[in-house]
Amino acid sequence: MQKYNLDFNFPKSGPLKLAVRIGEPPHQIEKDGKTFWSPLVTIIHCPDGHENDPRHAEMIKPLWDALSYFYGFGAVLFASGEPEKNLYKIGSAMGSGTLSGDKTWEFTGIFPMSVNFGDLCYSTTSDMDLEVTWRYQTCVEKPK
Repeated sequence: MQKYNLDFNFPKSGPLKLAVRIGEPPHQIEKDGKTFWSPLVTIIHCPDGHENDPRHAEMIKPLWDALSYFYGFGAVLFASGEPEKNLYKIGSAMGSGTLSGDKTWEFTGIFPMSVNFGDLCYSTTSDMDLEVTWRYQTCVEKPK
């Protein structure tokens, strides 16, 4: 897996700068005559002892802020019973930014789609990989 620097900004929760690994670079998919971008799956490594390291807490806090905002927002949006009438509100919360490594991509309209916290078993080690799947409206690959 390749290492990249993720640099996103969310208007409601602020900047997010993390070193991540990705399984597969963003790419276009064609289905039923339509073209769209693949989801972006990022893996954030939390090393053994991360729970006692204030630097790690400071680094990861913006991710928790973004996730809590979007999950809270989604719960309110869908509890209304008419989510389609309120979907425009999510546009004001979507982020933008870059993913850079051996290639660079610029994203707009990015938001977390799912999170995999792993098995959360710390009996042998607190080492864990946090997998976040992102969706986005647009993606442009930039030449190096």
